[in-house]
Amino acid sequence: MLRKLFKYAFAAPRVPGKGSYFASLAVFIILLYVVNNLRYMGITQLNEPALISCLWSLNIVFGLAIVGNFILLLYRPVWFFYLVQTLISAAVVNAFWFMYFLFPFEFNITGINTGIRVIIIFIMICSFLAFLLDLYYFGIHVSFKRKRSIASPELVEQGENNSAVQPQPEQLTVNSPPLPAETQTENEYTQVSKPDPGSQKSDQK
Repeated sequence: MLRKLFKYAFAAPRVPGKGSYFASLAVFIILLYVVNNLRYMGITQLNEPALISCLWSLNIVFGLAIVGNFILLLYRPVWFFYLVQTLISAAVVNAFWFMYFLFPFEFNITGINTGIRVIIIFIMICSFLAFLLDLYYFGIHVSFKRKRSIASPELVEQGENNSAVQPQPEQLTVNSPPLPAETQTENEYTQVSKPDPGSQKSDQK
């Protein structure tokens, strides 16, 4: 079970389509408007000075998400998708870090404040893990793209031609040792003394 969960967690997700980018743009634009107008909504449980101190970090998250998703609508290679996700995850960690220490909430019940702090810590941990995972996939795709650019088509074609033409092994000529003098004279004697079949037929006639 743990092996399957580990394999699923580290499996490279697919790059989403255009519909998800449009939805993300709408969500983050609405969040940008709502968060920046919370102090005008008359919510008494908000600590306005602490909220204003956190707004800049939250606006960085919304700005990166809006700009990143808009660019991904026009240009979305895999490595750029993971780069945008890495930047957004890092900005989320930064924003919730400031929210935890400044804590722009003032509920009368202590348990609610503690529960909100636990939720903030949980979101911070999940965002940090997402940051590490997106950074890992970004590094993989950048290194793979670099290896492909180094291996140019000319070098690949040259390597295929070299592998197609394989050098032939050298043929070794084995020189037989010279025959002894007695064997040479016997061979010459047999060649001289061997009768000609044509001359034998003419003699018989």
